[in-house]
Amino acid sequence: MIHIGGAGVQSTAAYYGVPQLILPGFWDTVVRAGLVERSGAGISLPPDRVTPESVRESLVRLLEDPSFRTGAEALRKDLLSAPSPNDVVPVLEDLTARHKSTV
Repeated sequence: MIHIGGAGVQSTAAYYGVPQLILPGFWDTVVRAGLVERSGAGISLPPDRVTPESVRESLVRLLEDPSFRTGAEALRKDLLSAPSPNDVVPVLEDLTARHKSTV
C-alpha cells in the first residue's frame, strides 16, 4: 500500500498485515513512517527522495522482498495482541481508586 503516513491508513494497513510504502510530509507522518520502517513492515521515502523512479524502485522492493510481508504480519500480530480499551479501563479505574488518596 502506498500512502502519506496518516494515522488512519497506516493503522488500517497494519491491522490487515499489508506492507507499506510511506511518503511522509508532516512531522507526525515522518514519525509513523519511521516506526513502520524500523518494524520491517515497510519503506519510508522522504520528500526530498521522491521521484517516479524512487517510488517505482521502492514499490518493486516492497513487493518482491518477502521480509516486508513477514514484517507486516508481525506488526499485525503485535497490534492484535494489545489489550482493548475495554480491558484497560477497569485496570486504570482500579489504580486510580487505590492511589487517589496518595496524590
